[in-house]
Amino acid sequence: MKVFLAVCALSCVVAAQVLTDDQKKKLEEYSKDCLKESKVEEAVLKEAEKGVFLDDPKLQLHALCFSKKIKMQNEKGEVQKEHIKEKLNSQMKSKEEVDKLLETCLVQKETPEVTAFESLNSIMKLLICVALVAAVVTAQTLTDEQKAKWKKWREECRQETGVSEEAINRVVSNQFDVVDDKIKAHGLCFGKKAGLISESGDILIDQTKIKLKKVSADDDEVDRIIKKCVVKKDTPEETAFQTFKCLREEKPKFSPV
Repeated sequence: MKVFLAVCALSCVVAAQVLTDDQKKKLEEYSKDCLKESKVEEAVLKEAEKGVFLDDPKLQLHALCFSKKIKMQNEKGEVQKEHIKEKLNSQMKSKEEVDKLLETCLVQKETPEVTAFESLNSIMKLLICVALVAAVVTAQTLTDEQKAKWKKWREECRQETGVSEEAINRVVSNQFDVVDDKIKAHGLCFGKKAGLISESGDILIDQTKIKLKKVSADDDEVDRIIKKCVVKKDTPEETAFQTFKCLREEKPKFSPV
């Protein structure tokens, strides 16, 4: 089962920061614990995964349980805006956007359960915008020439592979939970055009290091990340995708352009 409520809530907390394996494991543990506590039906949770938050007391209890675990609310059920604000400010450039997000999402309601439920419901509606923050910040650091190349290569590869804009946007915004062969083929295509992958499908390490050094001034860290991320898989498409995913998990602002 996907832990949609977990991902949705934490997206607001970390504002597009890529989750580590430990964080993902912790989220799964939180979700399982809250499922036992709330006894919400799996069908109701599946609807929540689709963005349909049913008016179910058990779902509200589940939301409150999870909200407490990620410290969005304290044990009394009070919204912890300052804690969330601190997390957001460390990841988002605009303080005004942070304040707007908090004002929209985190509003104290008549009960702690309703507060958690309504907050997560609001976060769901804003999730795509929040998740794209990292992509926007990265784009802001590119020159006009780089942006033009990015747009040109993206469109050429999209036409070549038939991948949807939605699928591309999810990966660009560091959402790797739902991928298919088309998005992996798109990654290989884009990597070749960016000069990071050879025509035979091999990762060009020296070129990748140059791009990586734009977001890391530590040579030892760059070498460590390259060693961890550049691992040949069964197919060039899988190699390209897993390498990019790993690089973004290590450095969320890494750009192939």
